[in-house]
Amino acid sequence: MYQNHLNRENPILTGLRYLKVFEQESVTSYAKAAQVLGVSRVRVYQVMSLVTKLAPEITDFLISNEDPAILRHFTERRLRPLTTLPSKKAQLAQFREMVQGLAADRYV
Repeated sequence: MYQNHLNRENPILTGLRYLKVFEQESVTSYAKAAQVLGVSRVRVYQVMSLVTKLAPEITDFLISNEDPAILRHFTERRLRPLTTLPSKKAQLAQFREMVQGLAADRYV
């Protein structure tokens, strides 16, 4: 039985872990962070931009939420388009619609 979602890490927590690497004095670039983390420079940028560009209310919600359905639904791929919206207010509105849509799907 396919259970990859059980091992999936919350993308916000991953981003926060990457941010901690930048707290080290010797890490001053994405390239150095990538070496420390064992991932590509582009991957570091992707994860870091997700955490730094999302509205704090969204990241707080995803950090504090332990509902497996919510965490499974809000993948990095689903969250990334929110970072391109023109304002934090627009991000929150879109995110609320996503959460409501998920809740509606549960009761269908």
